[in-house]
Amino acid sequence: MIYLIGMSHMVSLLHAVSAADAGVGLHNWDHQAAEHFFPVSVQPGMLPGDALKALIISSQNWTPLAKYSEQGGQRVLWAHEGFIQALRPLQEKPEGDTLVSFLHGNGHAAISLLQHPAPFDFVLPGHEDLGMQPGFQPVSHQLIRKQIMPYQVTTIAALSMMRMLLPGMRMVHVLPPPPSSEQQIRSKPELFASRMESGVTPLSIRIKYYLLANRLLREAMQSHGVDMLEAPPESLAADGSLRDELSAGATHGNQAYGALLAAQLRALS
Repeated sequence: MIYLIGMSHMVSLLHAVSAADAGVGLHNWDHQAAEHFFPVSVQPGMLPGDALKALIISSQNWTPLAKYSEQGGQRVLWAHEGFIQALRPLQEKPEGDTLVSFLHGNGHAAISLLQHPAPFDFVLPGHEDLGMQPGFQPVSHQLIRKQIMPYQVTTIAALSMMRMLLPGMRMVHVLPPPPSSEQQIRSKPELFASRMESGVTPLSIRIKYYLLANRLLREAMQSHGVDMLEAPPESLAADGSLRDELSAGATHGNQAYGALLAAQLRALS
């Protein structure tokens, strides 16, 4: 059995594998209020075991799902009771079941997609080939880490809580799709439509934000036994962006992208 838990990035996979209308899309995913995993009819051969249950996190008022707080000088992990109760039934599941997470994922895009009034750029260690934008103010990549980390901590806390509650279950976290091209963003700007007058940040900078955000997650979760599923290599255009025909807009993949994710999940089994 595959269990899916996540937010809007999960929609592409649901559309790709469902045998019937999944009843959820990017236009209405945030209206879902189920508090338990629900069965999804799967097309034969699309997922291991052809068995799927899913839980979309949106309007349950479980914000934040999980967080860290300081108590008595110690860092304590806390999670919303609704989130915990949704995971409880998975504690007795048979060996071989997999929990696949699509939790959060858009933080890096929210802070990098629109061009800053005072344009800046940075060198990302290990990806020096991405260069620097001429005339942009250079800043330290450590400064960008500090900017991104508060967004990633929410994902780290939720994944850590799932691992704590489900110590023996295989867990896979699906990283978000690569940044879309500027042309695709302008044609389907999603939530950024009212702010496009500031311009779109150059792709090379957005890719660096994306790579650094994913790096922070991998670093935090490397000792927790959570597999990180990278974007499918065949989803990348030559410039490192998400291929236009796989994009649903500014920050999401479409059904064809979801089919590539399903192939990756089949390869994991």
